[in-house]
Amino acid sequence: MSSKQVAIIIPVFNRKDVTLHCLKQLVDIDWNGNPPIVIVVDDGSRDGTAEAVREQYPGVYLMEGNGNLWWSGAINLGIEKSLNLGCEKVLFLNDDLILDKNFFNELQVVSESNENALVSSIKLYNENNASANVLTGGFRTAGMLRQLYNLGGGGTYEDYKNEFGEVVECDALTGAALLIPAHIFSILGRLDIKDFPHNGGDLEFTMRASKRGLQCLVATNSRVYTEPNPNYYQNYLKVSSRKEYLHNLLDDRKYNYGFSRQWKMATMHKPLLLGIFLFVFKFLGLLRWTFLKVVLPRQFLVALINKRADCN
Repeated sequence: MSSKQVAIIIPVFNRKDVTLHCLKQLVDIDWNGNPPIVIVVDDGSRDGTAEAVREQYPGVYLMEGNGNLWWSGAINLGIEKSLNLGCEKVLFLNDDLILDKNFFNELQVVSESNENALVSSIKLYNENNASANVLTGGFRTAGMLRQLYNLGGGGTYEDYKNEFGEVVECDALTGAALLIPAHIFSILGRLDIKDFPHNGGDLEFTMRASKRGLQCLVATNSRVYTEPNPNYYQNYLKVSSRKEYLHNLLDDRKYNYGFSRQWKMATMHKPLLLGIFLFVFKFLGLLRWTFLKVVLPRQFLVALINKRADCN
């Protein structure tokens, strides 16, 4: 095995066709003559995902959980396998992405020039052109409460590049397509599966890195495409039933808007008093939207959310 070997960790659950499409894309990616090791971590899928991967991609390392790994636990399992295999770098990769053919080489260019950096692709709406809107362009803390803000979220890719350039330094990164040198895990440890088993695990880990003096960079020439996650708050607010919404206020695993999750995100890597103020601010906003969810007919709620998004 080459000392330059890269391992790709793909956490998957119950979307067989999406997972298989992701693996098919990897065949066509330009790996610059050094194809990666691919590790699929299937967290107890019941739709035949593991069987299909095993049959159609026998060269892939397939690891299986029992449904309790969630995203962070699946990534941690893949990290252990990657390190045991002696890989020099690890790429976290979500299976629902459309990958630009050169996305990996562009990550490598930035990574090779910054040996202690975590490097992310820029995540765009599923439109392959310069006018595509930015879904995730990296995160920076700002304001008195030191909130995390998504750089360029909703703006066009072209405008984002004109403003920030080809390499953007951030305080936190998305884990959708994230390249990390293996030695960094000896500095940071693993993802926090206790407080951030799913949503927020990538933000906590990368923010932890920046707090330790490591760089968090977005390689803006490395492009991946996807649709907005239906489980994210504004989307879920529109599509969920009232019963589902109220139930998941108390579930901080799959969804990122519940009371416990808001507390953990507000207090993450900041002084406790500042975190308390931020939590109160977020909590009041959550109560407002919860009230509107309960009392408004769906069509009026959706119109209100869409209007607010247009204003932003």
